[in-house]
Amino acid sequence: MVVAVLTGTEGMLVWNDNWVSFIDAVCLMERVASSRKELTLPTRIRSLRVDPLVHEKSITILEDGTKGMEPVL
Repeated sequence: MVVAVLTGTEGMLVWNDNWVSFIDAVCLMERVASSRKELTLPTRIRSLRVDPLVHEKSITILEDGTKGMEPVL
């Protein structure tokens, strides 16, 4: 995660061509956005769909040259 507002509703995630770290960052953003106060850890993902064309179009090159994208939660 590059940046996020405290409410977790907006932010920028790094895309480094690694799905595991990207999905981990998406889960972290969801936890920041959640109103629940207790610590929870995801233990499974039932379903996950990614349209590779939409994903590729969503990538932004940041000022420091890294690739990032805004998550949609």
